This record gives sequence, C-alpha cells and structure tokens, in this order.
Amino acid sequence: MTDVTAVIDRYFSLWTEPDAARRQDLIAQTFTEEVRYITPQFAVQGHEGIANMAKELGGHLAGYRYLRASTIDAHNDRVRVGWEVIPPEGSVRFAAGVNFCEIAPDGRLSAITGFTDFLAHGEGAHAGE
Repeated sequence: MTDVTAVIDRYFSLWTEPDAARRQDLIAQTFTEEVRYITPQFAVQGHEGIANMAKELGGHLAGYRYLRASTIDAHNDRVRVGWEVIPPEGSVRFAAGVNFCEIAPDGRLSAITGFTDFLAHGEGAHAGE
C-alpha cells in the first residue's frame, strides 16, 4: 500500500523548494511521467510541465508557503486534500482550495485536479466566472 501521506507531503514541499535539482528529484518521486495537472489557472502535463509551473509560481510567489490545510482523505486510488498559500510576511491566506488526486499503481500521482476556493483580491478563483 502506498504511503499517501508521504506522497502528499512531497507534493507540497516541491512547490516551495528553491533548489532546482532538488525540486526535479521531488517531481520525479511524486508524479508519473504522464501526470496531468489542471486548475483554473494552469493545465500542464508531464514532469516538464510540472517543473515549468513550479518555476513560474516560485517566481511570482517567492517566499510564500504552500501548505496542506486539511487531513488527507483517501480511498482506493483517490485522494482529496485542502491547501492554502501563506505570504512570507504573515499568516493571512493568499489563496486556498482543494485538490483531487489519482494515485498510480507505483504510488506516484498520475492526475491532479485543483479547485481554488479563495484567492486574495478575488482574482479568477474559478474558471468561467
């Protein structure tokens, strides 16, 4: 059985990992090569897509913390987990939401669908609004 907590903890740590080589290792350990990741703000596929997204987010949100904000709810090959983004200068959330993930047979994430429930200044929290 996959250690879901370890996979999810790696997932959260990679977004704020400043070292590119270490971040790439976390991506390889956490995601399948064909991973699909879709949110209202991004739609990427594969390790390269995840790496580019992490680099872009790191450039825009340097010093921010991306944290697990709920317990991990898992069954079969599915996971639901809440998240929040905290600015470096405080504890007030910048963004928050929930991700739904698929776990591949090898224990890595094969698909993530993210929903943004809150975004500071109301900037595009939900696609189509």
